[in-house]
Amino acid sequence: MASACLAGVNCRYDGTSREDADLSTLFTKGLVIPFCPEIFGEMGIPRKRVQIIDGDGNDVIDNRARIMDSDGTDRTEQMIKGAEKTAALGNIVSPEIIFLKSKSPSCGLSPKIGVTAAMLLRNGFNLREVGE
Repeated sequence: MASACLAGVNCRYDGTSREDADLSTLFTKGLVIPFCPEIFGEMGIPRKRVQIIDGDGNDVIDNRARIMDSDGTDRTEQMIKGAEKTAALGNIVSPEIIFLKSKSPSCGLSPKIGVTAAMLLRNGFNLREVGE
């Protein structure tokens, strides 16, 4: 499994991708399943940029932090829904590794863990961060 934007799918908030050549090749060969938690959470493309307020992805899951978009709309429920659906997909396909887009409030592992990354770790998945 891989963040869809890394597989070349134009699903980022601004309607672009952050294609990784290796993951894109695996996707075109049918060897990686792309996913986008924001789409799973029904946020649409394009969408307003979001950020985690007062914590990280673990804090969002534990209801100690919120995710707000650039217009001040609370997107916490949608991001948690997307993270849960991503974990459910992982439980169905049992991937050896899940590749996640770096520096994302959903998928990132650093500089602070995103909501989906936190959910996947809680479900015991092996994660690898890709990107700038």
